[in-house]
Amino acid sequence: MLDLIAAVNCRDDLRQAIDWARSWLGREREDPSPKPAHTDLSAVRPGRYETLSPFGRQIWMSCRPIDPKTPASRYLSARGCALPHPDGDLRWHPALKHPSGHVGPALVALVTDIRDPERWLTLHRTWIGTDGRKADVETPRLLLAGHPKAGGVIRLCPDDWVTAGLGIAEGIETALTLARGFTPAWSVIDAANLAAFPVLAGIEALTVAVDHDTAGLKAFKTVAERWHDAGREVRKVLVPKPGDDLNDWARSVDHA
Repeated sequence: MLDLIAAVNCRDDLRQAIDWARSWLGREREDPSPKPAHTDLSAVRPGRYETLSPFGRQIWMSCRPIDPKTPASRYLSARGCALPHPDGDLRWHPALKHPSGHVGPALVALVTDIRDPERWLTLHRTWIGTDGRKADVETPRLLLAGHPKAGGVIRLCPDDWVTAGLGIAEGIETALTLARGFTPAWSVIDAANLAAFPVLAGIEALTVAVDHDTAGLKAFKTVAERWHDAGREVRKVLVPKPGDDLNDWARSVDHA
């Protein structure tokens, strides 16, 4: 049949006859060049999840409240932190796997949208030892890869505790140190989220435990201007030593 097609339609060119037959059958011509191996871009592309993934939800649902006499409570107490509210978004996991392969206890914080606590964004994990110290792993603090962090907070106490005033800090431990003398308190994770922290309805006063570094001071200036422009009160808690945060200062005082 191909010989006939070649003779009638393609001047005895067998390759053209094959292409003609494929076209007549509605099939595209095959590309003779080798095809690259398939790459799942979702596995490497950052920010591939808009909200917390099923994997992250599974981790969070397997976490436990931070009760006294747990490695998590020993860790926080040793670092001068108030224990979080049991209904807040900081829990612990007794045997969480680190990317290095290490398996051990970890603090696990749920990061939610600043304006919508039902919109789960990512998880912040801190691996600790059973003795209440940090775990002996490289990079013991990690956010889930490929999840959004911008616009997120860690609610260390429920929203119904937040009335006229709110305290915020970058790190979890800094916020829990602030909570020793000021509640409620949230962690905003980093300076970028602090700078972008919006004016919230019903909050008349914002207290910020500022990290004493360039990024922290710049972020405080930005958020303070925004809240002042909205007619709100802003208080700054700044430790004297450059490079330190409130938790560093509290631990130095506690161990003096």
